[in-house]
Amino acid sequence: MIEMGKFKNKIFYLFISTFLILIILSINDYYIVASIYFYYLLFSLTFEIIKVKRIFLIHVWNGAFIFIILSEVFLPYFVPYGKIDVIKYLIISNIVVNIGYNISSFNFKVKERKNYLLKKRSKLSPIILLVLVVAYFILKIQDAIFSFSVGRNTAIENNDEANLFTTIFINPLGLILPAIIVYYFYVYKKNKWYIPLILSLPIFIVLFLEGTRFTLLFSLIGFALVLLSQTIKSKVTFKTYVLIVFACFSLVISSNLMKHLRSSVTKDESFNILIEEENKDLQSLMVPYMSPEGVVDMTDLSFKYFKNHEHLYGESSSFILYFWIPRSIWPDKPTMLGYWLIRKYRSGFGDEHSSSFGFTGDFYADFGMFSFFFIFLLGYFVKILEAFKDQAFRDGGYNIIIAALLYSYVFFFVRSPITSSMNFMGILFFYFFLRAVLFKKTTIKLLK
Repeated sequence: MIEMGKFKNKIFYLFISTFLILIILSINDYYIVASIYFYYLLFSLTFEIIKVKRIFLIHVWNGAFIFIILSEVFLPYFVPYGKIDVIKYLIISNIVVNIGYNISSFNFKVKERKNYLLKKRSKLSPIILLVLVVAYFILKIQDAIFSFSVGRNTAIENNDEANLFTTIFINPLGLILPAIIVYYFYVYKKNKWYIPLILSLPIFIVLFLEGTRFTLLFSLIGFALVLLSQTIKSKVTFKTYVLIVFACFSLVISSNLMKHLRSSVTKDESFNILIEEENKDLQSLMVPYMSPEGVVDMTDLSFKYFKNHEHLYGESSSFILYFWIPRSIWPDKPTMLGYWLIRKYRSGFGDEHSSSFGFTGDFYADFGMFSFFFIFLLGYFVKILEAFKDQAFRDGGYNIIIAALLYSYVFFFVRSPITSSMNFMGILFFYFFLRAVLFKKTTIKLLK
């Protein structure tokens, strides 16, 4: 009976999704199309989170779609001419991701798993963690100060090609190390919550000075979720809700401030996150607090280019397989879609500048409208990550670190799949490396 109920729910979801797609296709006013989907996502997210009293990865995905992609359409300076098909494509793509997620029944079915607990005999664990914090700070602080003083965009334009060692190893270390620190000192050692925060501050300071919201929020979210993992298991108090709301508001403020400090030009302007003109609808009121990354605009460029050129049939998506090869070894190594395509239509970019094409970008460049098949598989991929995350939180121990960081990974995957995946590969390296150094393996036998 339970399985039959789940099957009926999936059929009903398919019906609602199909009906929504037909509505989107039938309307040719870009603002109405975007507004309909905005309210659909907003109310469905609110209802589901209140109902289940949890935040799933698909909720994070849909929140990121509103925050990063859909918000662009509601900007006062958005140029809608010729972009209705692009907007429909992005919205339908997100619906397809949700279909792939909701009709999947993936789950882990194992009788025993490996968990990792701290070696009680080791006294070097805190020393190793502190040494890594100091090393990260020393290696990154000089460039971070330079980036803050002249603006991130200017700093990037004045830098040569990024050092491969920094890209693959040092940057991901800053993303995972705060989560490991809070796990060791707060979850395992039972110290006060501000102890791991103080120890992680050098990393957060470096990430803030660098001016890249992606890395700072990635690191902070992982830290916060590991910190809250113990609270989530028990009853959530009113005080906890207040702290969560305050933390989210602080992240929005810091995110907007970092955006303001990206270039030397905007650093001289007054900073104000408040709305200066009267707005008529909710979506316009919320836009100043969101982070549109130009994905709609970039997707429009992609549509224009591939209208007169052949698709790449896997070349763009496969960049993730060979990004780690130095250009000194492979001078003709292909560049990312966000690097070469913008230079086909526009100019004035620094050598290191690239743009975000969103979760559809490489798939559309490779396969055009056949990209919907692979976008559907993205939904299934998110469901697999969801199952892994749930199992990791249930098992507890060291596993909660990677489970917490999956929230950040999924959120920024919506913006830039390849960049997020490159960083997450580095995170996985340190996840397994530090697990081998600091922890020992135990077997968990599951009760039937």
